[in-house]
Amino acid sequence: MSVKVIIAETFQSATGGLEAVEVEGKTLGQCLKEAVKKYPGLQTLWFKSDKRLAPYILVLINGENTSQNKLSRKINAGDEIYPMLIIGGG
Repeated sequence: MSVKVIIAETFQSATGGLEAVEVEGKTLGQCLKEAVKKYPGLQTLWFKSDKRLAPYILVLINGENTSQNKLSRKINAGDEIYPMLIIGGG
């Protein structure tokens, strides 16, 4: 099933400027890992060394903040996944 991963401008250097990548997968983790397989530079931007999603990455699915960036979350055909950088400060 085809899913679109929207690439934030912050990460487009890893995709040669592409704004979106079509991937196949049934879970959030499978979809993100498929995008990484196509564009390996995304690995260090999105994931920690233990292969968990980095704590500074928030993922919206169809524009919704699920507040649970669980890689096991089910994804449906036609969904749009939008990994984005959380900006913090104080």
